[in-house]
Amino acid sequence: MLNFFRPNDPYRLIGVFILLIICRMPFWFGEGDILMPELRWMLTGERMSDGFMMYYEIWDYISPLSAGTYWLLDWMFGRSQWAYLIPALFISFFQAALFNSITLRGRIFNENNYIPAIVYALLSSAFFDFFTLSPMLLGLTFVLLALDNVISQIEFRARKDEKLLSTGLYLGIAALFHFPLAAMGPFFIIVLMLFSSTVPRRYLLILYGWILPFALIVIYYYFANTLEFFLANHLVPWFTLASRNRVSYNFMLVFAAPVAFYMLLAILRIARRARLTNYQSRVLQMMLTLLVLSSLILLLEIDRYPFVLLVFVPMLSYFLSFFFILGKKGPRTEILFIILLTAIIGINWKSTWTSNPSSLFDFQSYYVIPHNNEGMVKGKKVAFLGDNISIYRHSYPATPFINWRISQYAWENMNQYAYLTLIMKSVLREKPGYVFDSKKYFDKLTDKVPVIRQQYRKEGNIYIRINN
Repeated sequence: MLNFFRPNDPYRLIGVFILLIICRMPFWFGEGDILMPELRWMLTGERMSDGFMMYYEIWDYISPLSAGTYWLLDWMFGRSQWAYLIPALFISFFQAALFNSITLRGRIFNENNYIPAIVYALLSSAFFDFFTLSPMLLGLTFVLLALDNVISQIEFRARKDEKLLSTGLYLGIAALFHFPLAAMGPFFIIVLMLFSSTVPRRYLLILYGWILPFALIVIYYYFANTLEFFLANHLVPWFTLASRNRVSYNFMLVFAAPVAFYMLLAILRIARRARLTNYQSRVLQMMLTLLVLSSLILLLEIDRYPFVLLVFVPMLSYFLSFFFILGKKGPRTEILFIILLTAIIGINWKSTWTSNPSSLFDFQSYYVIPHNNEGMVKGKKVAFLGDNISIYRHSYPATPFINWRISQYAWENMNQYAYLTLIMKSVLREKPGYVFDSKKYFDKLTDKVPVIRQQYRKEGNIYIRINN
């Protein structure tokens, strides 16, 4: 199978596309509903389509360009999971083709073939939440574009100011898709300092390009008079909220084991067999440095879903591609590739298709689970004061407070006039038909604002709007 991708023939990319589809089929036709992060992204896009402003009337820390992408998808397709799965397939394919093009143009390997594309496609299919249109997947495209420019600097083939400026711009845009990718700006400057002879003036060009996209976003929210909400609901949470692991450490060990094993084999094979030029040696050192530095991005992540591991795919693809390219054209290399392919598809099948998964592969809490009151609120406007947003699967969010981790502070501090006014105005304006409140925050609101108390009756922990 691997030998099919050894010729330098662009039509081999058809095989890459087919492999991407095969790897995704267990998830596409599995038994789970949409994922919890997908629902959050859908709710964000939906509210933006209804005319609400991000960060002011929609409280979430999703980055601006990702929020804009989800708004566009909702405007075009409504609340559809396929609107996230199909674009993600084509973006993954584009990234695999782009990565292969980088290796060919940069002459990174001694052979010109399409093994890097198939390896990239395989690693970008390692877990089922890699298949959806996550902010990390969106931002990674621009990281790859920046990587292409950096390799050209190391090779001495394009020492132009425009290249370095565009490198910074790509990395700045990547951060506007997923904020932790902002760390890639300093990381790329570090590798250029270590492995190229770029003059100091050009580092300022990268820095300028890196800052410019964010500066434009700040200016936009400043003139919209919502800059404080942008800072409080987008930037501050990344530095103040505690990180949460969304899957167990035991699963992560099983998940990472096949790739880690092949990574070790790759390093050993490169050390024994590779005859590298000075330029290729610097690229190898650069990739290893980026792999180590990228692990720091995990420290910035608020919710450590598996899809954040996509940030390692370009570097891991480089090393595993080297491993297979250096391998002899024979059954041993083919078998090693098929084992890796089987392991990845097997993990996907076990975690998405089995009806009675083990505790290690039990991701039921990762999917949207039907809420007990789902039938009552179907098609209605709802405000849920809590972290479980599954109630919104077939209803619509009313009030800005989609993400409870950054919204809870406002409800806990209603003694402050600014928060009380904001909550009161949002409830009176959007008129949620049902308010789910297990922690009695709405009780305190109705005590402070009698006009709201007159509009609702209480049944247990649910407030139902009168004449709803």
